[in-house]
Amino acid sequence: VQFMAGLSSQGSAANTDIGGGVVTSSSGAATLVVNGNTNFGGVIDNANTIYLNKTGTGALNFTAAQSYTGATLITGGTMTLVDGGTLLNTPSIGINFGSLTLTNTGIQDLANRVSDTAAITMKAGNISFNGRAQGNSTETLGAVTMQEGFNTIFSTAGGTGINSAILTLGSLTRSVGSTATLRFNNLAQLGTIGSVAGVKVTSAPTLTNNILGPWAIVDREWASYDPTYGIGGLNANGFAGYSVNSITGSPTGTDNIRFALAGTTTLAANTTVGTLNFGQQAAATVLNLG
Repeated sequence: VQFMAGLSSQGSAANTDIGGGVVTSSSGAATLVVNGNTNFGGVIDNANTIYLNKTGTGALNFTAAQSYTGATLITGGTMTLVDGGTLLNTPSIGINFGSLTLTNTGIQDLANRVSDTAAITMKAGNISFNGRAQGNSTETLGAVTMQEGFNTIFSTAGGTGINSAILTLGSLTRSVGSTATLRFNNLAQLGTIGSVAGVKVTSAPTLTNNILGPWAIVDREWASYDPTYGIGGLNANGFAGYSVNSITGSPTGTDNIRFALAGTTTLAANTTVGTLNFGQQAAATVLNLG
């Protein structure tokens, strides 16, 4: 195991197109642990299997293609792939209390920064995909599994002119017995068409009562899925809506209920619902369980 306070190459940074040296292992498999806040325009090569652990609270920014063939583990801070930065040979990526950012806002807009078959596990992790202005940015990832903690998957379009950012996951699951949760961003854009951000899943998730589960949201709405348009919020255009039943109107155990009554509402009897969403109100909203 080799520990480094930082992995950097002189002058390298996003938008510079400056390369660097080569990190290799001449005596078999090795593990490289990197801390610090650095930019690296060189290559961790595949001469022998090298495992990479990005740790600490700083950022490790790769601006060139990395060819190492060992697993990748992020245990803090952010690993960013920008310009020519790719991870096409790593078989798996663990994101534990850290972030993986794929950004096309630098010199290059690449459609394949991470291997499509690399399994991704998340423990209170974040994946951010940033599209390019006036471009149609795309990225396909492997199977994504929520294991624990509060996780986020963000897709953000470039924001100027005609542009989009479509992130595709091979599959999306939560480990059996896990209490992990997941938030997607961009409620107004996900599940729509045009100059927007989107998240799709190759192996479409199974919905329960029209939602992924009470563990997944798009901003303030439960996350749903459409085979054509991908992830979207419950009640968004083209997606199923909330139940017509109210919390006091004999709902069933499969109903997704939106509670939006101002003031105090008291339940007069035992009530079972599938999910309960509190709508935003200008006045105090109280649900008294009785």
